[in-house]
Order: sequence, then structure tokens, then C-alpha cells
Amino acid sequence: ADDGHFYADVMVDGGSANMMVDTGASIVALGDSITDGNARERRLTFFFGANQFRANRFASRFEAIGAHQIYIDKDWPEISAERAAELAANMSSSQLAFVVFTSGSTGRPKGVAITHIALSNLITWQAARNTARPQPRTLQFASLSFDVSFQETFSTWAAGGTLVLADEDVRHDPRALLRVLTEQRIQSVDMPYVVLQYLSEIATAENVALPDMRYFIAAGEQLKITPAIRRFFEQLGDCTVDNHYGPSETHVVCTYMLDGPPSTWPELPPIGRPMNNARIYVLDKQMQPAPFGVVGEVFIGGAQLARGYLNQPALTAERFIPDPFSSD
Repeated sequence: ADDGHFYADVMVDGGSANMMVDTGASIVALGDSITDGNARERRLTFFFGANQFRANRFASRFEAIGAHQIYIDKDWPEISAERAAELAANMSSSQLAFVVFTSGSTGRPKGVAITHIALSNLITWQAARNTARPQPRTLQFASLSFDVSFQETFSTWAAGGTLVLADEDVRHDPRALLRVLTEQRIQSVDMPYVVLQYLSEIATAENVALPDMRYFIAAGEQLKITPAIRRFFEQLGDCTVDNHYGPSETHVVCTYMLDGPPSTWPELPPIGRPMNNARIYVLDKQMQPAPFGVVGEVFIGGAQLARGYLNQPALTAERFIPDPFSSD
């Protein structure tokens, strides 16, 4: 699965990993509104064409691009006539697990092809790292269209834990979210910084404690330890915050654990060190390791790397290049 390639991400200051900014790798839900209506239509058309997606509600759009459509309800008599026997499947770790599309904010959307080995590596690592183990009660907070949902669900099940589902109302209402976390005795949750900030403000203002909470993952944007967040975790007591970083091309690749007294946590936590079986390099223009304090470009290699961009071989060849530091 580690095929000796790695992915070039963004420019950073080699002496300050806090300054890392992931450009164009955020995930936008298919139905989200964006300012440029034509851009939204182009994004949808690209998504449908790449995936041959079947959905009744998008029938007119599929007809416009000439996609063959299958309707589970209307076509069921024909479907039910197919053989019921299970198909033989020869699976390997290098095969495709899922495709997640970037927003397309910097141009054409990119379908990032994640393999089974990347997902398996993430799940194995996450299940062991969760401080709410051995059998965590996890809130499945991310939308199922986001790659984070794979991490939430499978790492919880792999540890023999319990997964509690959150609906859209809970995701968008910090008070409802706080109530679910309390009533369901949630021990582990993954959420972006902005949600954690709103949650912290309400919890501290209303003096709501979460006695069962043991493990927060902060991901999706830069984590900031604001006064509200600091007070919130001082109130929680025995709870850690795991700061996760990774572009869509790797899902998660770097982590930094915040534990101990929240009063000692840095205001801008670093992104930390590579997770298991991942490699991070900061290289100069000659593709050599940049000295400490020298500006360089981040390159990512190892098991977490996607196998490329769906149906975009030229872009894949440009961004996924041979790893000169690996013999794999």
C-alpha cells in the first residue's frame, strides 16, 4: 500500500508548524450553497459525472450529462431477478475504499481516492489512541458525506464501543448538542474548532459539566485554545484534546495531544508529529530537508497517502511524486 510516493501540500515556515495552512483541501457538502451559482452547478456536474451517482432527486441533472440511471424502487422487479448468491470478491489493501471530493474552491473539484490500507491504518491507530478506551461511547457528529465519519464510526466499532448518532438539528444547535452529550454519557467526540468554541461558551456560561467526557478530537481547521475553551476543559477535569491535521489526500496525518492542566496548553497548539506509518518532510526547492527556521514545502508519504485523484491522471502525476527518501 505504501508505494513509495508522497504528496506535496503547502508552504510553511520550517521553524513554526503552527503556520501550516491547508489550501483547497476542505470538504464541502454536496448541497451547500456557495456564492457563485454557476460554480456550484459545475461542481455538481463534475461530481455526478465522475461517480455515475444514482439518485431520483437529481434525475434532471443526470439526464443533462447523459448518465445511466438506476432506481431501486421502480427498477426493483428487474433487480430482484438477479442471482441472490454472493459475488466472489478478491480484496486487497490497495483497493479503493472511498472517494471524497474537495470543494473546488481553487478550480476543478478533485476526487481523492482513499485506499483500504489508509483507512485501516487510521482506524487501528485511532482505536488505540482514544483516551476513552477500552470501549468508548462516541458521538457520530460528522455528516456521513465527510471522511471524518469513517474515522468516527469504524474506530469506535473496532474498539467494541457504542456509536450514538446525531441528527442535523443537533449538529447545528450547540445547546441541543450539549444536551445529547450529557444525556447519552458521551465519552468521545470529533468536532471542528468553531463548534468546540460555541459549545465551550454555552457550557461555561450555564455551568454544564460533562462528567463522562474523556476525549475530544479537534480537526478541520486550526485549533485555538481560547479563554472559553480553557475554562471548559478545566471544568471537565480528566479529558484530553487531540489536535488532528491532514489534507483530504491523507485524511489524518499529524496529531498533537493536549493533556495535563488546561492552563498550560498553548494558545495555538502545533499539529504535532506524524501518526503511525506516515512520513512528513519539509523540503527546500532542491528537494532536500530544509534546516530548522528555513521556509520549505511540506511533503507527506506513507500508508495514509491516497492513490491519486479520480479520473485526473495528469494532476495525480503532478502532485503524487516518487518519494526520494523511501526504498519501498
